[in-house]
Amino acid sequence: MGAARTRGATALATLTIVLGLWARWRVLGSVQGTLNADEAYTGLQAMAILDGDRPVVIRGAAYTGTLDAYVLAPFHAVFGAHPTVLKVYASVLWGVAAIVMWACARRLGLGQRAAVLCGGGLWVAPGPLLVLSTRAYMSYASGLLLVTTSVLLIVVSLERGAADRRSSVLIGAATGLAVFAHPMFLTVIVPVLLPIAHRYRREPTRWWLPAAAGALAVNLPFLAWNARNGWPSLDQPVAASDTWIERLGRFFTGLVPRSLGLMGEDGSWVLPPVLAFALLIAVTVMATSGVATALRSYRSARVAIALPMILCWPAMASLANLSFVADARYAIIYLPFLVLTVALGADRIAGRLPTGARSVGALAVPVVMLVLTVVPWLRSQAPATAEANGVAASVVSRLNDASITRLSGHYWAVLPVEYLSDGEVRAAVSGDPFVVRLPRSQQIAEASDPGRLAHIYPFSVDVTERLPLPAEQYRVAEVGGLRLYIPSDG
Repeated sequence: MGAARTRGATALATLTIVLGLWARWRVLGSVQGTLNADEAYTGLQAMAILDGDRPVVIRGAAYTGTLDAYVLAPFHAVFGAHPTVLKVYASVLWGVAAIVMWACARRLGLGQRAAVLCGGGLWVAPGPLLVLSTRAYMSYASGLLLVTTSVLLIVVSLERGAADRRSSVLIGAATGLAVFAHPMFLTVIVPVLLPIAHRYRREPTRWWLPAAAGALAVNLPFLAWNARNGWPSLDQPVAASDTWIERLGRFFTGLVPRSLGLMGEDGSWVLPPVLAFALLIAVTVMATSGVATALRSYRSARVAIALPMILCWPAMASLANLSFVADARYAIIYLPFLVLTVALGADRIAGRLPTGARSVGALAVPVVMLVLTVVPWLRSQAPATAEANGVAASVVSRLNDASITRLSGHYWAVLPVEYLSDGEVRAAVSGDPFVVRLPRSQQIAEASDPGRLAHIYPFSVDVTERLPLPAEQYRVAEVGGLRLYIPSDG
């Protein structure tokens, strides 16, 4: 019986891995596989580190750690700038996080198949999160890995039932790094820490001091940077344009259905509304059942994964910059806990089924996930394209033909060009949004001869006052939804 279960779990894991790889291949061959400016910044920052730059946080944001750029720097030293390096890096981190989720599920007492499905819940994520798993956004994939690692360490410690200094230091370091990576993870890190803090509340030398030392040690660069700059990280990055209750409501009406692949970025339903609502209800029922099961178990480890599913929502709504829900990126905050609580709820329901039905059902889950939450969303939101980065590549080619190595323009246009050129084209951001992530490139481009500086803006932008030379002194090329202005002498 044990050997059969192992073979079944192995078959399920193999199926899940293959489906996840296919889905990512499909994403990279679509318009959703296009390297955007935020991803390009991650690669450019890695290249700048090779040149001696040492950032602590993303410039212009005062938050979000730059750990990914340091990890990617040696890869760029070997392979140079290539979108595949960034896309594979993000996907690998998601894959490792999925393995950590499997280990966490096993520690929580779930069976082999249920644990594999937990890992698969991250690996074969619904459409928008699948896309996110291929995007090299600073501190998103790595933040997910740090959160799942924190959960595993906490669960292991609670299941052991005794605090020890080594595990306490590791928990402090993992949770501290997760918060340093991105402060949005505080909304789940604090709740998941509550049970272990309560369990070891009378253990100052075996829990509190080692955990605090671990968290402090990994955040020393961040704290030093803040101290030198007047503590800018204490301010929210954007001013609130809506209320706390409006943001909270938007999470349930916009973020959750999008994160399950049921709704497109424009708010339209990807599946027929009746089927979409049925899936929403099913997930809600299983997650609620999982939370109730965890709370009734009187096991601190299970309570630790249930509390974030209850407390993260009001905490997330208190952060004004989480109000944007169109691409579902902020679902990454609660995703591990949603997967675990759904697994607990589903495991409770499956326990009432015959053994054969459970085996067939387990193999059907990743296929059903793909068919209902991935394929329709990709068909609707990710049409295939022959060249995902064709626009930026075309700009690089035109600049090379004109022997132009300096570019100024729209944030979302110039950074991918600088990255795809392997840093040969130095770019400055101008117009709105005016977000300067790379001061050195900004200075070089702004100081260049206007006769050797190209400009690029969307069609909708009036460039009359932005071009340093008369408009007739530029050759204008339309590339995608952009206009490229190349000096006539270039």
